[in-house]
Amino acid sequence: MDTITFQQYRIVPSGCMHRRGFGNLHIVGANAKNTLFSFCSTLAVYIYQADTIRLYRLLSTKDNLMGMAWFPLVCHSHYLAAVSMEGRLTLWHVDNEEIVFEAWLPTKKPPTSLEWSPHETSILKLAIACADKNIYVWSIDLESGSQDVKFLLNKSTEAAITVIRWNAQQKGMLAMGFENGSIGIHTAKEKNPFIITRDKKSKKMDLAITDMQWDTLSNIYLLVAYKDGHCALWEVTETSGNQLHTFDKQGSGTNAISWLPSAPGQFVTANARSGILKVWNVSQPQPLQHIRVRSSGIHSIALLNGQQLICAAVDGSVGVFHMIKQQLEWSSNPGHKETIFDVRYQPSDPNILATCSHDSSVRIWSVDTMECLHHLIGQEGVLYSLAWSPKQNYLIASASSLGSVYIWDIVQSTPIVQMKHHTDAIYRIAWNSKGLIAASSKDRSVTISNEKGELIKRYSLPGAAFGCDWCPCNDGVLAVGCMDNVVRVFSTHMPILTPIRILSAHQARVFHAVWYADSNQCLLATSSDDNTVRVWTWPATLEAEDAVIPYITLTGHSNFVRALVWHAAAQPLLLSGSWDATIRIWDVNARVCKLVVTDHLADVYGIACHPRSPLKFVSCSRDTTIRFWSLRSNPTSLKWLKVILTSTDLDQLEDACVAAGTISGIENMFALLKKSSTKEMLIQREDTVVENYLEQARRLYSGQVKTRRQSKTTRLNKEEHIIQAAYTYLKAGAIERYISCSNKLSNCRYCELMIEADHWAEALSVAPGVSFSYWQSLAGKYAEHLATKQSEQAIPYYLAAQNFESAIEMYRNRGQFEDAFVIAKAYPGAKTLQTQLEPPSHENDSRKHLYSSRASLAAKYIQDGEPVIAACCHLSVNQTEDAISSLIQGDQLELAYIVSIIYSKVDTSLVKRLCFKYECLGAFDMVLELLTLLNPLEEKYSVNSYSHAQSNFTIPLKVPLPEKDQLEIMLQQALTEEKHVDAVRMYLFLKDEIKGATLALNEISEHLSAPSINWNAILSFASVLGSYNVAPLPFKLRAKLLATMAYVGAFQAIDLRYSCHGANIEFPISEPQLLIQEGEYVQYRNSEKLKEVLARLEKTRSSWSLDLQSKIKDLQSNWTSPTETFEVVVPGSKLPSAGQSKYPMRSLFTGEIIHGPLVKLEDDVSAISLEDAIMWSRVNPFSPLSTGERIKVYL
Repeated sequence: MDTITFQQYRIVPSGCMHRRGFGNLHIVGANAKNTLFSFCSTLAVYIYQADTIRLYRLLSTKDNLMGMAWFPLVCHSHYLAAVSMEGRLTLWHVDNEEIVFEAWLPTKKPPTSLEWSPHETSILKLAIACADKNIYVWSIDLESGSQDVKFLLNKSTEAAITVIRWNAQQKGMLAMGFENGSIGIHTAKEKNPFIITRDKKSKKMDLAITDMQWDTLSNIYLLVAYKDGHCALWEVTETSGNQLHTFDKQGSGTNAISWLPSAPGQFVTANARSGILKVWNVSQPQPLQHIRVRSSGIHSIALLNGQQLICAAVDGSVGVFHMIKQQLEWSSNPGHKETIFDVRYQPSDPNILATCSHDSSVRIWSVDTMECLHHLIGQEGVLYSLAWSPKQNYLIASASSLGSVYIWDIVQSTPIVQMKHHTDAIYRIAWNSKGLIAASSKDRSVTISNEKGELIKRYSLPGAAFGCDWCPCNDGVLAVGCMDNVVRVFSTHMPILTPIRILSAHQARVFHAVWYADSNQCLLATSSDDNTVRVWTWPATLEAEDAVIPYITLTGHSNFVRALVWHAAAQPLLLSGSWDATIRIWDVNARVCKLVVTDHLADVYGIACHPRSPLKFVSCSRDTTIRFWSLRSNPTSLKWLKVILTSTDLDQLEDACVAAGTISGIENMFALLKKSSTKEMLIQREDTVVENYLEQARRLYSGQVKTRRQSKTTRLNKEEHIIQAAYTYLKAGAIERYISCSNKLSNCRYCELMIEADHWAEALSVAPGVSFSYWQSLAGKYAEHLATKQSEQAIPYYLAAQNFESAIEMYRNRGQFEDAFVIAKAYPGAKTLQTQLEPPSHENDSRKHLYSSRASLAAKYIQDGEPVIAACCHLSVNQTEDAISSLIQGDQLELAYIVSIIYSKVDTSLVKRLCFKYECLGAFDMVLELLTLLNPLEEKYSVNSYSHAQSNFTIPLKVPLPEKDQLEIMLQQALTEEKHVDAVRMYLFLKDEIKGATLALNEISEHLSAPSINWNAILSFASVLGSYNVAPLPFKLRAKLLATMAYVGAFQAIDLRYSCHGANIEFPISEPQLLIQEGEYVQYRNSEKLKEVLARLEKTRSSWSLDLQSKIKDLQSNWTSPTETFEVVVPGSKLPSAGQSKYPMRSLFTGEIIHGPLVKLEDDVSAISLEDAIMWSRVNPFSPLSTGERIKVYL
């Protein structure tokens, strides 16, 4: 079997941690530079880039975490400490993904709070409060590399410590909050803390301090939150404490508190019972504002950039809320907060996925968006296994550690059947096409039940039963992995309760058993604690007395093997997951491991795929992630291309792309291409989006008026439903177009004075009495007033004032591109717009808004590694060329080809890229098929001439080359007529590459030396040189050719707006000239880089010509705002991987660790990222190692 790849293209983080009985104060945070923020799950820390909200790092030590803390000073902003429930202390260098220090607390009691000392020093100090009523200080000397953990206090405190906070303004002062409501103040002068006691007016537990924050502008003010819902401001010194203000008690309690730097004296509180943030000022006892942020309670908050709050919710989601804009700028999907043990695709739909977890819940997901569609809760115990009904796609069964099996109706989110046929944990359930449900249990039995929950059979075993699976060849045959190292196979069709086969070969307990069947064979794979996988051949007939079941042993895992799943290839592949945190892909017939995948950080428990999308896989792990993968091999890629080249039927193409595709949005893209319904899809056609918004508004309103009872605090109440409905109607164009007949505005002194007093509401209520035009002008002014505060409330007034452009621009600035698109569609020129096959003139302003809104959203998806969805954004407004560009930028060349064929916009460069790709894969017959699309004839020869120069090429050209004599005549004619590009090509066909290369390089040198460079001519020569076999050329000639190709490639990269790696280029063009060219490029992208280039230019001043002096002066005076780059973004290329941190490969270009897929170069040591390799190959076919070998990107 050919080489295969198994590429990670999506990670779904687990939900954030929320431990009952703990403060949960250290779950979210941001680094000192405010460039990164993070949150904790139970086993990992997820770190995001603050500007792009892209997952940057995933850190885990396989311990149960208590919390984490970023070092608070910029000098060490890359340090993050994580503390486990077992007392393990870990200091991470986040950028390098390295553990730089580790230690253990000298107590078995769990930590309760931690915080770094905020004072700059070479010795870092982390204070950790524990449940043993002590505070420990972990000291790290960065210079010497030494560390220790010591007691901070002479003796333990009387009450349990709930929170500790260092005073940033007074060195050595630490505030302690206690469970009894007291405050302790520790200073460097005193070993025993000074205790400030609060008046006891309620129960002990209600007095507990839940959070504290020092005023960042003062060294004496301490804000304290109590469990009973009170907050208080204290004036605290080393020897005294005085309560200055108390604030109204909040019935829902207070879990977290934070000062707001944007307004003096303001702070915000959150509680775990509602998703409402309350904004306060120390001058008033009541909250100034109630802001609903989430539909679930908020138990932890942290400040980001001074204006944003990171909010951790009880449902496991994390959000970034902008306090000034009052906008939830980003939110993760609610997810499992504990280990996920099983993952299963719905049999009838590869876009529906189910997971079950240690947190006692089942979640049903949309694969395209990873939105949680249904959350099934109520079954007690740890949920180990899932099984979908083979016939009814709304039914799913789950098995628990307490011996119960629930059958859920996911539409109603309720269990319709509850079975309790076992007395101990059920590890696996399986549901067959006859409606029988098998359950294997720790209670030494396997039960067979029907869909009504009635017990049909019970098989007793000598030990615990683990995995079970129904044979696809025979629904009555069930394989069970057992504690006594054997596999038992039962037949439910037989009356006996004993196994019909016992498969003995494993040396430890057998955990999972999975069947595979095709027309030729029936195989059974089993995983075991002996670290092996065994594959058994099942006989064609059960009656055969001499039927012996041989087995294949697959070894390589270093720990217990758990997950198993088959992939239906021409030769079957088997995937296995293990406690060694790896996934292995086995060629069963060859008995070899084809690939070891090391991206997971901990035990891999489940792997699944769907028969309709056999190249997509999903895995779950103890590291709490769900990861999606694409499996690729040469046969699958070639099979896909054959369909594309031979079919123009969209349905057939869609089936092929869905089967072979591995990223989101393919169904959406084909729905747009076929102009079919996109109502339930992520990106909708422009002619339906307004109607869908109106329907959403009607649902919001009608859904509320059906009930008189308000929802719970975790849901939207009546007023909020109606407000959301009103805003949705506004976006969809509900304001009537009205133009006042009066062109003259009257003035109202009352209104002007009320505006001056900032009483806009009163002014607007009186303004219609003057005239509608006057009211409209005030509405526009009020909108501008609100916009300066970044408030979304400006939108209705912009629309009322018919300032649609400002409304659209405001939504775009807030990142709400879909809302901007809807307004652009619903308002400007809506009565005259018509859906057209081709986009109308770009001079139409309303169309420009539609295009720009969709383009902004597409750019976001491109950067998130979702090129197909980005293309859908462009297709939704008939921007075909932009859609093709997005697909090429994401290296989805086949999909780009499909779109270009449908719209008759096949581009030569796209065909050449496909030729290059399939030439790398050795599919020369496919390349020849593609070459028929090229014109003129010479291009057909040029693109594939390198392949024909190879001795192993035997496929005949569809347009055969002329005979040698004819080629020599054509060469002489080209030289006579000074058609030097044709001459270089003829030298290639004659295999006289030394003369051809010499001629081409001489011509290129002449062009480069000319006052005005003819880049078209240079690129023509470079295109032909790219087909030369450079390796056999003489050393000096080869070196000059490779240097020239690198130089020309650099300018092609600039033209394509690729990212730039490396700066010091040595080349026989003067250094100042090279620096000028580099400076002209970076001035559009990076001001710091421009400064470096100018500094290096200064060192060459003595060689400056007058022309150079003029250009340098322009560079020094002009700094142009950065423009968008168009580098290739491969799906999954930026995702964190355990394998890359354990076994890092650094890029030859940047020296940084490569995240995502990489390309090894011909020395088998050097590597570059797949993205960089693709971009390099598009401008230079030769390897960056300058060996003369061609770069091999797609192997």
